[in-house]
Amino acid sequence: MTIGPESTRDRDKRHHQRTLFNDIAERYEDSRPGYPSRVVEFVATTAALGPGASVLEIGCGTGQLTERLAARANHLTAIDIGPAMIAAARRRLTGVGVEFQVTSFEDLAAPDGSFDLIISLSPEAQHKAVDMTRTMACDVEFWNTFDPSIVEGSREQRMDAYRDVRDRLMDRIRERFPILGAPKI
Repeated sequence: MTIGPESTRDRDKRHHQRTLFNDIAERYEDSRPGYPSRVVEFVATTAALGPGASVLEIGCGTGQLTERLAARANHLTAIDIGPAMIAAARRRLTGVGVEFQVTSFEDLAAPDGSFDLIISLSPEAQHKAVDMTRTMACDVEFWNTFDPSIVEGSREQRMDAYRDVRDRLMDRIRERFPILGAPKI
């Protein structure tokens, strides 16, 4: 965690990491595995998404999760800082009522209380989420998650890092939202 002002070098590195896949959006779309339906079902059930739900997805990429969330939310806003990622998501979800925006969460203009659920795996989103909900009677949970993209080594070592993050997140979800039928991965 950075204490104090962010250096130019750190800001540039963070921006590069956040936009890394934008230049290869099609390859990203073709190679990235989707989200298991049981995990999406678990999140929707746990968050009690019902009719009229308003959801914000931060870092929607090419729309893989967006596509699954669209069936559950009355109003879905999906944002990403990569224009090519948003273009791919729009192609994926042609005719589906999703509002796409090329913006960062930090720069998103949305009134307080706009969303019933905000989904993000981005640590940058925490401060904005706290700010957005400052006048609401709700909690913001931030789960500091290791960034597996910084792991170096063999393909298997890098994949193990991603698997470890996945497994830790599922353990945390099960611990935080203990309901029967939590998904098994």
